[in-house]
Amino acid sequence: MLLSSNVLWPGTSPATRRVLDKLSYVARSEVRVVLMGEPGVGKTSLARVLHDLSGRTGDLVVGELPALNDELALSQLCGHRRGSFTGADADASGWLDFARGGTLLLDEIQLASTRIQTILLGILGRNAYRRMGEPRERSVDTRFVFATNEDLTARSAAGTMRTDLLARIGSTEIRVPPLRERSEEILALATHFLARLARMRGRATEWEISPPLARLLLEAEWPGNVWDLWNTCQFLALSPDTTLLPRHLEDGFCARQLPAGMRRVAGAVARDDVARALEAHETKASAARALGITRQHLHRLERRFALVRTPSPELRGDVTCALG
Repeated sequence: MLLSSNVLWPGTSPATRRVLDKLSYVARSEVRVVLMGEPGVGKTSLARVLHDLSGRTGDLVVGELPALNDELALSQLCGHRRGSFTGADADASGWLDFARGGTLLLDEIQLASTRIQTILLGILGRNAYRRMGEPRERSVDTRFVFATNEDLTARSAAGTMRTDLLARIGSTEIRVPPLRERSEEILALATHFLARLARMRGRATEWEISPPLARLLLEAEWPGNVWDLWNTCQFLALSPDTTLLPRHLEDGFCARQLPAGMRRVAGAVARDDVARALEAHETKASAARALGITRQHLHRLERRFALVRTPSPELRGDVTCALG
């Protein structure tokens, strides 16, 4: 989906269009946005879309406060002066400096400590911040975006998030649906990812997803959402073949590293594909060609799936007579 002259998003489902419409609506404003969704749904990528549509000339900076202790988190957010704490051997800029004129995405905001929440409340209220160890305030010229995989209102009701902070950051909350609610764009995303991988690897010919593999991708669970799909495409892109088949998910180390739901579907669909090919073709050689595998591989799959064909009654009678 083309959002502007330089912003393209591969998703085309109605659910994704609603998200993108909301982003486009608020992009040119200074409204603070909360992106809420399960891990792996693409919140960081959507923050990039929002930044690109905003017209802001600075950078998009992504910060993860929960991964840091309070002192380090404050230093990363606001910067520090030399000697402001043990180990501060030189002046350092923070995310608010790097995001000047741009956008700051604070990920997993629901896990920010009470101290960091209080500092954020002050920054958002005064639109200013101080570097650690520095008396003067600096003005904020940054668009704030927050990402979470939990309901912030529920966190506030439970007492783990300040109500006044929630009021400051939650003016526009956009729910990003999981991949299972927008399954119609799975193949478009997979094709987009494979084309991207082909460019990254300097491959002249892009990979093509075969119908059996397409069925497999559509039936997978994708508990890790878009990240699971991206990882699966990376596995598929190990293949030197142009046409990708279900067997490419089982080659080498790939099957062991696929998401559990993906492995279960891969096995089931591969069995159905083999059964259909054997039923539709008179010879195993032609069935193997239809599946894009060797006859030896087909024999192994027949044994694994217990698909060795038994003769029809008429044929068994002919064989009995012949044996005499």
